[in-house]
Amino acid sequence: MKYKQRLVTAVVGVVVLLCVVIYSGTQSLLSRSPKGGGLEGFVADLTHGRFVSAAARTCDSMKATATYMVDDFYDKVRFRKNNDNGLYIVNETESAFADPRNKKIMQSSEPLTVIVVPHSHNDPGWLWTLQTYYEVRTKHIISNAVKFLKETPDFRMIWSETIFLKMWWEEASDQDREQLKKLLVNGQLEILSGGWVSVDEATTHYTAVLDQLIEGHLWIKDNLGITVNTSWSIDPFGYSLTLPYLWKKSGMSNMAILRIHGAVKSYMGNRQLLTYDWRQPWDVSGVHDITCHVEPFTLYNIEYSCGPNMDICKRMDFAREPDFPPEDGQPRGFQQGGVQQNFEQLAKTIVEQYRLKASQYSHNVILMPHGDDFRYVSDYEWQRQYANMKRLISFVNSKQEWNVQMKFGTVGEYFDILKNQIKRSKLNGKPEPVITGDYFTYTDRDHEYWSGYYTTRPFDKRMIRSLLELLKVTEVVTSYAIAHSQQHGHVFVGLPEALGALQNARRTHGLVQHHDAITGTSAHATVLDFEKRVFDAISKLQQVTAKSLHQLLFTSPPGSLIEPLYIQSSPDSRLTSKVLQLSETGSTLIFINGYTQRRKEIQSIIVNAPDVKIIDENGKSISVQVNPVFTENSMSSASVTGTFIILKSYQVYFELTIAPLSCVTYTVKKSSSQQRVSSTVSVYNDKLHLPPSPAFAVQEHLGNISEFIKIENQHFVAEFSSFNGTLQRLCKKNAKSGNCANLKLGWVKYQTGNSNAYTLGTEIKAIQNLLEAKQKFVVVSGKMLTQVRISHTDFQQVVTLYHTQDIQGKAVHIDNIATLNPDNNPDAELMMRLETDVINEHGRYFTDSNGFQLVNRRYRSELPIGANFYPITSMAVLEDKSRRLTLHVAQPHGTASLKDGHLDVMMERIPMSKGKGLEEAVLDQKPAPSKMLLTLEHASSPRPPQTGNKDFVEFPSLTANVINDLLQNPVQVFTIAHTQSAIIPRLMMASRTLPPDVIFSNIKTLMTERMAFLGTGVTLHKRKSSCVFSDSEDTSANKAPINLKTIFNNVEIDQLEKRSLTHVHLETQLSEQQNIHLEPGEMDSYSIRWK
Repeated sequence: MKYKQRLVTAVVGVVVLLCVVIYSGTQSLLSRSPKGGGLEGFVADLTHGRFVSAAARTCDSMKATATYMVDDFYDKVRFRKNNDNGLYIVNETESAFADPRNKKIMQSSEPLTVIVVPHSHNDPGWLWTLQTYYEVRTKHIISNAVKFLKETPDFRMIWSETIFLKMWWEEASDQDREQLKKLLVNGQLEILSGGWVSVDEATTHYTAVLDQLIEGHLWIKDNLGITVNTSWSIDPFGYSLTLPYLWKKSGMSNMAILRIHGAVKSYMGNRQLLTYDWRQPWDVSGVHDITCHVEPFTLYNIEYSCGPNMDICKRMDFAREPDFPPEDGQPRGFQQGGVQQNFEQLAKTIVEQYRLKASQYSHNVILMPHGDDFRYVSDYEWQRQYANMKRLISFVNSKQEWNVQMKFGTVGEYFDILKNQIKRSKLNGKPEPVITGDYFTYTDRDHEYWSGYYTTRPFDKRMIRSLLELLKVTEVVTSYAIAHSQQHGHVFVGLPEALGALQNARRTHGLVQHHDAITGTSAHATVLDFEKRVFDAISKLQQVTAKSLHQLLFTSPPGSLIEPLYIQSSPDSRLTSKVLQLSETGSTLIFINGYTQRRKEIQSIIVNAPDVKIIDENGKSISVQVNPVFTENSMSSASVTGTFIILKSYQVYFELTIAPLSCVTYTVKKSSSQQRVSSTVSVYNDKLHLPPSPAFAVQEHLGNISEFIKIENQHFVAEFSSFNGTLQRLCKKNAKSGNCANLKLGWVKYQTGNSNAYTLGTEIKAIQNLLEAKQKFVVVSGKMLTQVRISHTDFQQVVTLYHTQDIQGKAVHIDNIATLNPDNNPDAELMMRLETDVINEHGRYFTDSNGFQLVNRRYRSELPIGANFYPITSMAVLEDKSRRLTLHVAQPHGTASLKDGHLDVMMERIPMSKGKGLEEAVLDQKPAPSKMLLTLEHASSPRPPQTGNKDFVEFPSLTANVINDLLQNPVQVFTIAHTQSAIIPRLMMASRTLPPDVIFSNIKTLMTERMAFLGTGVTLHKRKSSCVFSDSEDTSANKAPINLKTIFNNVEIDQLEKRSLTHVHLETQLSEQQNIHLEPGEMDSYSIRWK
């Protein structure tokens, strides 16, 4: 016994000694404990399992392994305008490049291969609508391609818009279809990219890009029998860091781009960096590198394609220029520099341009695009372009002393030659350069930076994101409903019609990801066409979802229709909630969680009376908070005072708990009890217009500039100004005293000059603070949430704190409606501004790249304001050494940090100028809603040293990812006018929860063109998380293995295959017991065939 006591005493002594040693070496670390610093905090952490050793808390440095960062180029370029034509030119400072005499020029002794690539860029909606373009131009281009390529076996053509191919295919004869397939097989016609459209790369969410890419690739594989291996993206206005990853994972190994900053492009060209391997910043070994070709000049039309001299190059545009002169030695035809040239002299001049172009590349092959927008529409153009270029090719090839070989080719043929040359260079010890970064913000001339379109037409951007949110849920519910019906012997009534409606809606969703649709840069008539298509798609998806719910939830036919709670009455109206009519018998609410995590959050409905009772799926009456519904007072009657009016309807809040991938049904009815739980309404600096017998206690206050209103929940204490209602300070509870942020959430208006749909004006004439004067606002408080509501002529804003311990309470919720009037605000840019003391040193901050990852940004004072705006689709991040402030968004915006600690977020714009091909101002503004969340986090680990651009590789925390997921994947709600006894109260489509760092980034209901169900495609994404900013949720993440064969509830999988990202390439077949392993940052797709 004494031995055991001595042993216990020794062990305890060792533990105490160890504690003291750790304590003495990690004082600063322990001071971050929620219980406070010192030994007491350490013991508390140890007791609650929160302590992690100092070694484990130290974050390894994540460093990009590329040869160059795009930011390196910006750091070294001295931007200078070219007064001759307005195009930026590079002002070299490095001695090897500063003297033009040192510039490398390809000599005539060096062999050169020129691949002439005929192309026709077809926008599915821009100045004209999709249908008009197709009828007037595109269908003739494709038909003539089939006819002419058959007659000229050495000619070539490329194509990239699958939506137009599908439209042509539906009308084509069997003979023309077979001929097109033959041209694809023999390599005369090449399909590039293969997405439903050529997407915008700034304003699209990666899940939307992936969805339209899957749609296009599957259509091509199913109908044409081929797969795509090269991306062609020559018209989007800047290039994303994320999309090269999607292209590579989808089976593409090559890509070509064009629209990047002219001075940056020149800098790269001087160093022969215009072909390179594009690497993800977190991909240390480069397993996802993709070979990228950059066209060196401004545009993709013929005059920019052969070399730097546009006058020479445009001579080869034979739809607009005369034929080449005959080969009789007589100087005629083309006149250059006042001297007439015969055919040989002209050919030699063109070859000189080829060599000047080739001098910007490290390999002896160049790509020469030969086309423009909607080219090759007539037989006349086909004949003249072919005949003249054929003459040039034959003549140049006959001049052996010129050492140039030309041929018609596809982009794929160009890359085949390039890859062989790259292989030889590697064997000779000259590997291809590796570059990491993106190419925003783009400019094509002067200070005209293309950052306006990040926000242009925000109403449409929100509408398109709403379509994506609904599409994801509809795919989940429909796929499950079909599989469940087949396996349980039920007939899915109207299945072909449901699949057809789903397919049409997802193809509309794909269409509006185009770089002139979601960008808001089309002509007004085309915008109306896009809005009508999105409106119809949302309506179709709601109908398909209702049909699937009917199939899954009812044991007998319901007595009433299943209808969406949120409806859109017309294409130019917002999605708004119905007002539910309360009754004694009640009506049914159906909630759908398409997200892969359990949710516990506060939801709301609008009802016609304040006495309301809500019963959950277990038959239990649950707590509610009843709020008034407000609107701005627009009446001119002198008898009505006050900015806000309480309408005769009521917003009812209640807590919803719902499992991942599931549906639950609640009942809402008129309460027989008079014990209502109403909120308190406090109006500041104004009066309220009340209906008779108001249901709320109302208080009126006069605020002042030094008085603050304090609002708190379980996670935050927030302070608002009583003078204007703006958020002023945010502190996290249960954290060290320094975990607060002084911030001012305000609104400003830029007055600009010559802004257009694409660009932010070259001159900011004034910046007006919209909340300097005393502001009228309302605070509504209750046990479930507190809201601060501001109403201004140019915007309305509601800031909400939810009183919940769950993740919804870990963010400040911000709902806006921008109401900028074009009649009173020409050339105005409306901004929401955050002014904080989270000082992002050296102007560095982070924006998301298509919602997939974070990208390092830096304010550059040498560039105009427009150049310093960047796109966000999910979040923007400010951070200092200990704090991180994240603004989460649910739609695209432009944002800038023009001063340390500041963020300006573009909310609405009225650009009055024409330009960039769109010869009209944007004057069709509508009240534009937007949803945002604000989170504050404290560093949990020391930050690794960060000195150069390669060191700034950052990720959201796991908590931030989950919070953002809730914003991107809202619960969808449907209603039935009467209670239903035959309804299933709870439906669990998943039997288990995925780890919180893993999500379904895509669900695709696979079907044939004849609407036969084939199965389900699932894409999993495992997000990388920050080590510096993490909390208990990060460390307690579910580490259980993923097995798709067992994750779905009450349905069985017959066959599970791992495939390429777009499902067209089979990688491996998975067995029953085989788990799925995903590395952080990665995505993989799986194809499910149900039993």
